[in-house]
Amino acid sequence: MTQISLDRSNQSQSFGYLRLLISASQETHLYIEANDHTQ
Repeated sequence: MTQISLDRSNQSQSFGYLRLLISASQETHLYIEANDHTQ
């Protein structure tokens, strides 16, 4: 029972980190696009 809850918390943590990574890369892409338009 404890092992299952630990696995679930690990999965949700890695999933949250993955979402953070994706949103960060999207923001970086938008930032680069904005800089390209200004030049």
